[in-house]
Order: sequence, then structure tokens, then C-alpha cells
Amino acid sequence: WMAEFNGSCPACDNGGQSPNEWGTAKELGQLLFTYLGDNAASALVWDGYDNFAEHHNAWTYWGLLAYNQTSKLYTPRKRFYTAAQTFRFVPPGAQRMAAVEALSGLQAQAFYEAATGRVTIVGQNVGSTLLPLNGALTNLPSLSSFQLYQTNSSLNFTQGADISVSGGAFSLTVPSDTFFTLTGLAGTTPDTQAPTIPTAVQALAISSSRI
Repeated sequence: WMAEFNGSCPACDNGGQSPNEWGTAKELGQLLFTYLGDNAASALVWDGYDNFAEHHNAWTYWGLLAYNQTSKLYTPRKRFYTAAQTFRFVPPGAQRMAAVEALSGLQAQAFYEAATGRVTIVGQNVGSTLLPLNGALTNLPSLSSFQLYQTNSSLNFTQGADISVSGGAFSLTVPSDTFFTLTGLAGTTPDTQAPTIPTAVQALAISSSRI
């Protein structure tokens, strides 16, 4: 289990804010991908919300939810949305599947939840140009479409047009410097057993060329 991680924010322990919230949010999302790739079974962001830390005798600003001391309200930070790209659709009990990324600069993780039949792919286009993706699903029940959600410097877990899936194949174009989530329910009846994925057969393959 990976506990208490976040993006860099040297001042957040002592009453300061991140000078680059999008940079902090990106680092949080990228660290989560790294931990999942290293087979972490669980991940806990520090902190859930801004609060006064007695041991620092100061307000700390690590929270996914930012506190405004004037209005007394909590609102989501950008890092809330990069975290949500994964946490929203990957519940406890989901199985991480093999994912092949055929392009440098693309990060992707794939998950299957047997109880509901939900397939979820989370990824990031780390480049500065549009990224066309062609994907293929194998060893999974049939899936007709994915819902698409994206977060970048201007989008906050924003839902886009559904992505159709035909014969396990799908395609989409991801904006530059963007996290994306594809999620959908596979099969007409949820499976009761997670799929077996042989070592030599990948559950997800993605190929692309940048434009």
C-alpha cells in the first residue's frame, strides 16, 4: 500500500500554497501511475482537505479540497481532478490488467472490475501536441462504448463525447498535456469472475503517431 503521497509543494506545510497548482496536480497523477505500475494495491493521497496542523502550528495546504478562510468554504483543487481520473472509476477489488503503450510519452493503466463488468483505462498525454490513439481490448467481455473524461490546465474532469468500441477496437485523440479516462460496462450481464490474462497476451494495446 502506498500512503501519503502528493505532488511537490514545499510551502504547503507552513501556510503557503503551490505556486504552480497544475504542475503539482500533474505530479500527483504521474506518481499514482508509477505506484500502480509498481503493483501498489492501494494509494492514499495526503491530504484530503486543507487543515490546521497542530504540530506545525500553521494551516497546511496539501488538500485535494482547498479551504478559503474568508468564505469558510472548501472547493476542489486541480489535483482533486487529476486524482479523480483514476479514483472515480477504479474501486476496491478492481483488477489491474496488462497495458501496452506503443508510444513514448504516453502513460496508461487499465482495470477490470468483475462485480460490475466495468473496464477503465486511465492515461496521460505528456507531450505538447495532439495524440491520436488506436486501442484494442482482448480477453474481455464485449464492450460497445467508453465514456471519456479529461483533465488538463483548462478542463476539470470534463466529460466528452462517448468513444465507440467495435470488435474491441477504439480510437480517440487526446489533447496535449492531458489526463484521460475511458470507462464502460462490458457484457450484457456482469461477470462473476475476473478474466485470466496469459503473460503473452496483453489486455490492452495502444498505438499512435503524433501530429
